[in-house]
Amino acid sequence: MRDFRLMKQSAVTLLAGALLLCGTTAYAQQSFGSISGVVQDGQGAVILNAKVELTNTAQGAVVRELMTSSEGTFVITPLPPAIYSLAVDAPGFKKYVKNEIKLFAQDRIGLPPIVLEIGSTGEAVTVEASVAQLQTISAERSGVLTGSQMVDLASNTRNFADLLKTVPGFNVDTNNANGLRTDQNAIAVDGTSVMDVGNNSAGGWRMNSDIIAEFKVLTNGQQAEFGRASGANITVVTKSGAKEFHGVGYEFYRNEWLNANTFTNNYTGLPRPRNRNSTFGFNVGGPVYIPGKFNSGKEKLFFFTNWEFQRPRLFDNLVRLTVPTLEERRGDFSKSASNGRPVTIRDPLTNAPFLGNRITQDRWNQYGLQLMNVFPAPNVLGVDPGYNYQYQFSGSDRRNDETVRIDYNISDRLKFFFRWLHNRRDVFQSGGLNTNNTVGIGAFHAAQGAISGAGNLTIIITPTLTNDFNYGNTRNWLPNEPDPKSGYLRANANVTLPLLFPNADKLANLIPNMSFGSEVPNAPTIFISGMPYDNENPTQNITDNIAKVFSSHTLKAGIFIETSTKRQTATIVNNGRLNFSTDSANPGDTGWDFSNMLLGNYQAFDQSNTYRKGLYAYQSYEWYVQDNWKVRPNLTLDYGIRFSLLKPWYEKQDQISSFAASGWPSIHLPARLPRQLSSAPSFRGPAISPMEWSLPQTAARLASRAV
Repeated sequence: MRDFRLMKQSAVTLLAGALLLCGTTAYAQQSFGSISGVVQDGQGAVILNAKVELTNTAQGAVVRELMTSSEGTFVITPLPPAIYSLAVDAPGFKKYVKNEIKLFAQDRIGLPPIVLEIGSTGEAVTVEASVAQLQTISAERSGVLTGSQMVDLASNTRNFADLLKTVPGFNVDTNNANGLRTDQNAIAVDGTSVMDVGNNSAGGWRMNSDIIAEFKVLTNGQQAEFGRASGANITVVTKSGAKEFHGVGYEFYRNEWLNANTFTNNYTGLPRPRNRNSTFGFNVGGPVYIPGKFNSGKEKLFFFTNWEFQRPRLFDNLVRLTVPTLEERRGDFSKSASNGRPVTIRDPLTNAPFLGNRITQDRWNQYGLQLMNVFPAPNVLGVDPGYNYQYQFSGSDRRNDETVRIDYNISDRLKFFFRWLHNRRDVFQSGGLNTNNTVGIGAFHAAQGAISGAGNLTIIITPTLTNDFNYGNTRNWLPNEPDPKSGYLRANANVTLPLLFPNADKLANLIPNMSFGSEVPNAPTIFISGMPYDNENPTQNITDNIAKVFSSHTLKAGIFIETSTKRQTATIVNNGRLNFSTDSANPGDTGWDFSNMLLGNYQAFDQSNTYRKGLYAYQSYEWYVQDNWKVRPNLTLDYGIRFSLLKPWYEKQDQISSFAASGWPSIHLPARLPRQLSSAPSFRGPAISPMEWSLPQTAARLASRAV
């Protein structure tokens, strides 16, 4: 009963402390764990005040010293993932040493009873941990992959995310856990979130297997300290330096010439699919010391660094399209066909077919002809009625990854580490970020990247009271725009078509989007809106946890804050969009999309009146309190409570608004306009230029902002 009262009083105290600190701290998902046990003699009686010493084997540093409680128990927390050795001393007993205790991220290991043998302290009994340690004091469901396992498992991309499918509960195709969505997972590296808050994904991050000591996935049953996402909590721990110097250089090379072709490809006469990549790099780690002056014992300051470079070639799938033929660009549609069936084009002025299916030059629209010439000339004729042009784009994807980590055992009571990650990616690809763009008339350039810095300070206030503080700052960016030499730029494509809102496209100066109807087999589509595209997401995480061990309780409380901004271009049609599909309700329709284009007659046109880049802000505050109560040697209770204050997104520049039709003057209500580009005879009245259209350009503002 006394234990329960103590537990209750401490829980209330810690919860109150968490509430008071709420305004200064942050996110969640630390990588630290704990090791606990009980010390007994040969008769099963507990031994109090036995000295327990825990050593980080790789660094050779003693990380914790404490005495067993009045019940003979000890709990050592928080501990970073590592391999430890445990030594126990008590007067009148032989020294007990247990080696190879493997503590993974967030593990809470309960060791079997440590039985001391009667003897002198100069004698020692050494036990090697030959089997994996089981989590006997946690009900969580989790999976762990170590760095050596990741190296041994084949991975095409050398990205740890590809190995999530090996964890029970994960879908092998989509990496979603327990039937939830993929965007319901949370990923943290060394306790710092690397999520893009825009779509709750890993953003531009790619962490190669050579920098990872391990990663752990919690899928169910975790304690209150793990929050933020309803899916899996994925914690990645980067490698750190050790007492001895270690280094490695490597290269992985792939080329289709090294592979045999598949049976089906050989049977159908197809070549081997192209697959070319070169990945090379190095890592080195060890102690930082000055002989005779600083860290001579090589157990205080350590470093680890990794540099990796990927040089893959990008080969898009073979794309087959139907583009305007050279004859059609000269007004000759006598050979035009839809899936092998000849088409008859109609003169919208007379409603009769054009003579010989030919349009005389005096009827051509100069802008329509310019747009026709945007498309490449046919290069496959008479092979298949479903297409006359095919291409396969070859691009590049240069990636550089840099990692640096410093671990510093400042004193017996202060432990610190700092980790820096930098990803750079320079991509040239055909369609850009929008998969609807099927016409490869040039490359899109994306200079993507991500930076993450994380620092952690662990303070051992007393052997049973500890505090760990973590700060992380992460930023990823995902720009995308056509290459200056590509055919998507107006100057390169010789397109002078005026727009309704010319200033909306002044930054990019792109050709308009174009689409065609289903009557054109494998119709081409140009969709390049919202350029130049910018997507940047800086995020800050602050985490503070305090843990107190007394009697049979391990109490823990923490507070988390995440502040994030999202700078992202709106994917609006700032360059204009033309649809040349046939439409029986359009008096200017000719019955064939490409002849519509040559005459300058379109089915629909739309354009946004401006180019916008949003600046969205988000904040979340979370705090928790929990207890791990070892009621009996064979009974442990895990319980806690977590609170989350998730503020809504808001646009900091008040650029979001809604249109209120009821407050709009009737003179500006929507009306039908002639659907024709300028400079050609209009089928209904005079020629109309999009530049002369009068459309509503303002809207009633209904903006809201969270305070």
